Amino acid sequence: MLGYNHGMLGVAAFGASTWYAEHVIHLPALGIGDLAMGVVVAAGSALAPDLDEHGSLAGRANPISDLPIFGGHRTRTHTLMTAALVVAVTLLCERARTA
Repeated sequence: MLGYNHGMLGVAAFGASTWYAEHVIHLPALGIGDLAMGVVVAAGSALAPDLDEHGSLAGRANPISDLPIFGGHRTRTHTLMTAALVVAVTLLCERARTA
């Protein structure tokens, strides 16, 4: 999958979760600044699975993409465990921000 496809899927997931939060569980709507930041973060975060591919958009921006710690393309960064770790770190950051 190309970088812009990753980014667009991230934005689509953000849009769907925002709609769900507002219309199904009735959370307050996000302001324009929060929406803009969410789109940027979602698109950027969606590139993270390709950090291990040195030819990808994310890999070219990551000087350590060739290190053996990544294990090659579509290995460690393409797992549910990595996704769970990213979610956990995000939730911890959000909790610390609101505390």
